[in-house]
Amino acid sequence: MSDKWALYAADMGGHQAFILFDDGISEEIDVLPYQFAMKLRLKLQSATDIGLITDEEAERLNALEDRIVEILKGTHGIILGRVTSNGIRWLLGMVVSEEVGCSITEAVSATGYEADLYIEPDPMRNVYWDDLYPDEESRRVLNDMLVLEALSRRGDNKDIARNVDHWTYFKKKKNAESFCSWLHENGYKHHGLKSGGSVLSRRWLVQSYHECTMQLGDITHHTLTHLRRAKSLFGEYDGWETKVEKRREG
Repeated sequence: MSDKWALYAADMGGHQAFILFDDGISEEIDVLPYQFAMKLRLKLQSATDIGLITDEEAERLNALEDRIVEILKGTHGIILGRVTSNGIRWLLGMVVSEEVGCSITEAVSATGYEADLYIEPDPMRNVYWDDLYPDEESRRVLNDMLVLEALSRRGDNKDIARNVDHWTYFKKKKNAESFCSWLHENGYKHHGLKSGGSVLSRRWLVQSYHECTMQLGDITHHTLTHLRRAKSLFGEYDGWETKVEKRREG
């Protein structure tokens, strides 16, 4: 378990999901001495209207997770992350053998939670790479959430719409021009093309802009739209920035 964990939002079968995972362990997960995936499915006792966890229940489940970490301490296994969606909390990790399951089951039973425990061979570490690790779009959402957190720490009012600038790069001018046409057709504005780099490594920058709030769903709609269109034209979406907007007094 590393000290670098990350949280991102995702859509899972039409349901909002939040995934917390050990990002820092990615460089060593494939050589750790664990061969079995552990998946603990817990039914939430007081989920919100959209199937997510309440603050009160989070305290209870975090205490249970701490207990399981204690059970796995040493060489028995490791917790890799958790997924919360549609009234369910999944606690995911890897263990040294199926025998560890008895101790985990006993710990869960003492809490009164309705749960299912699955332990199965996983030599490819799919429980980490497929169930937890973000794909390119999820990584984009994760980065968006980090920017929003930074804005919030500076006193930003996320409900105020403001100008947002995006940067997208292309190796070929014709692809950058096609992207500009797409921007115009979809209600975005841009500052034209700018070229940079040497003759052999020239890139074309398209700086686009629009207005939106800093609500997560609002900003990610635009970032994911830019990302998908850029990829379709062999470009690279490089992120966004905006200014802090504080609520005006009076």
